[in-house]
Amino acid sequence: MLAAEKAYAVLLLLMLTEAFIPLYKEAGYAWVGRSQFYVWKLLLYIAIFCLFLRRDRFFIVIKQGKFLVLFVVLTYISQYWSDAPSDTKTAAVKLIETTLMGAYICTRYNYKEQTDLFSWVFGIAAVLSIFYVFAQPSLGLMHKAGSELNGTWRGIYVHKNVLGRIMTIAGIFLLIKALTSHKKRWLWWLVFAISFQLILGTNSKTALVGFLFLLIISPFHRIFRWNSVIAVPLYLILVLVSGIGAQTLADNWNSALASINKDPTLTGRIPLWTVLLGYLGERPWLGYGLHGFWQGWKGKENASVWRTFGWLPSHAHNGFLDIVLDFGLIGSIVFLVAFVYSISQALKRVRSLHSLESLWPIGYLTFFIIMNQTQSVMVVPYSIYWIFFVVISMTPIEPSEQQSPPQRHSTPPAQTKDNIKTASK
Repeated sequence: MLAAEKAYAVLLLLMLTEAFIPLYKEAGYAWVGRSQFYVWKLLLYIAIFCLFLRRDRFFIVIKQGKFLVLFVVLTYISQYWSDAPSDTKTAAVKLIETTLMGAYICTRYNYKEQTDLFSWVFGIAAVLSIFYVFAQPSLGLMHKAGSELNGTWRGIYVHKNVLGRIMTIAGIFLLIKALTSHKKRWLWWLVFAISFQLILGTNSKTALVGFLFLLIISPFHRIFRWNSVIAVPLYLILVLVSGIGAQTLADNWNSALASINKDPTLTGRIPLWTVLLGYLGERPWLGYGLHGFWQGWKGKENASVWRTFGWLPSHAHNGFLDIVLDFGLIGSIVFLVAFVYSISQALKRVRSLHSLESLWPIGYLTFFIIMNQTQSVMVVPYSIYWIFFVVISMTPIEPSEQQSPPQRHSTPPAQTKDNIKTASK
């Protein structure tokens, strides 16, 4: 039974990385698209059933993640001021469902078990992806004739950029596992090397720079053991400044190598951000509702943005800006409180454990901030990105994780005949 539940958790998390289903849908397997709804509902109902069995633990987890829960509630009620209330409600319900899946992970697995579980999930994703690249190239490679994407690796994912992001996160867990594992350490090093090779195969400069940035910043983990009043602002400043530099390098990689000149406006993103800030001024307090702004040609604001530019963005290419567009200043403050709280939880974990395993929440949040400076994966239902946010925010720090000085154990006195007689009386 325990093995079956662990297999379910691995499958759930693997699917949340966006594996398989989008890939096979694009490849023309219509039955995959038809079954997608039922697959997710089955995975959800199993999670809810497990939550019911551990309902006492569930309430503890919900209380732990109270700020995140408040934000999730806000996403649902944003349908009442959204220009697309039906779409907003659908997206919010999916986000609630994803949050419940994350809560299941928190109630079922403690911190160490979560770390092992995520390592296995990303290890499996890396191995399956390299298998698809060489054994199933019709699926494992991008096929865009006449495009620079043609022939790049995508593994079990629908796009090379998705594979790049997932393997960057995988690198965090696989490196930690390789450094700390006592058994078959060589195997974890091999899988870590595979994840790095997959990033190279995607030809994604963003993923490569992000991966290398995480390796470079890792020696600074000691600052996370400082007082939170100092550590949190210093961490945010360090990540934001360095992240902007890393992302600029990624977007101007070839120019940096003196081969071609890239667009100094971050591939047209800065003009887009400037225009979107103008729309923010029209609804500064509550925004347009979850997914209420980006409605394609049917959305008045979205259509106007598309007519302004020669390309058709489906999001702001900045997760922070999309948060403000969707929820305004009020919702952004709620999200910021929840996010800073998750950082504080991650820092507490580092100070409690003093181990390499304790660094993955900080490593992930670092990547999360960097990635959302030019991408938009802040609030994505049915995604591993939101699951990690939930797990980091909602997993309580157990008393057993607190460091304490070693206790002296007194040796019990040797039993004598007098002792035995006394005890028998």
